[in-house]
Amino acid sequence: MFDLILEIFFLFLNVIRFNLISLSKYILPYSLLPKKDLHKKRVLITGAGSGLGKLLTQKFADRGAILILWDVNLRSVDELKDQIRGNGGEAHSYEVNLCDPKRISEVAQMVLRDIGKVNILVNNAGVATAKLILDTTEQDINTSFGVNVKAHFYTVQQFLPSMLNEDDGHIVTIASVAGKMGSAGLVRILKILPYKAQKVVAEFFGLIQSLDRFHK
Repeated sequence: MFDLILEIFFLFLNVIRFNLISLSKYILPYSLLPKKDLHKKRVLITGAGSGLGKLLTQKFADRGAILILWDVNLRSVDELKDQIRGNGGEAHSYEVNLCDPKRISEVAQMVLRDIGKVNILVNNAGVATAKLILDTTEQDINTSFGVNVKAHFYTVQQFLPSMLNEDDGHIVTIASVAGKMGSAGLVRILKILPYKAQKVVAEFFGLIQSLDRFHK
């Protein structure tokens, strides 16, 4: 009973601490906020070839990180890798179908062997079927859940052990505001009901990781 009370107490303190940190980010100018040293930190980003993944890649590169770029479109991450190297940075690109757990495992082992432990894992990749639920095929479901949900489990299984061994590392789960609120109008117009359901799962997956790490 005492252990449970102690655990709840420390959880409460952590909630207060994180809320104070979040509040400070809104109050203090960005230039005054403490910044983590990312120089030579190994950062793996899924879906790095376009959109948010590409933007995150560029931001991490500006901070001196070593980029490990995963995407189903090898050409897109190859071009991004060449751009980073041309600017004096370090980057590595891999073609990875996140619906294929065997491929994820193979490439993850290559990364750990050839580059080293991943310091920051960003599960960014996502797809949307853009179909109404009655029009969604089994293949659509397998692909979207494979990328938006199951791939998070597979990548964490590959890279979390080395983080735990060194008691150092970060896992970032990119979800969506679509997982927090709904609109019947948007669902009809954008046909994103399956996507919204998957982002709810992704958000809770990130929460479960945090609670599991705290419990340990």
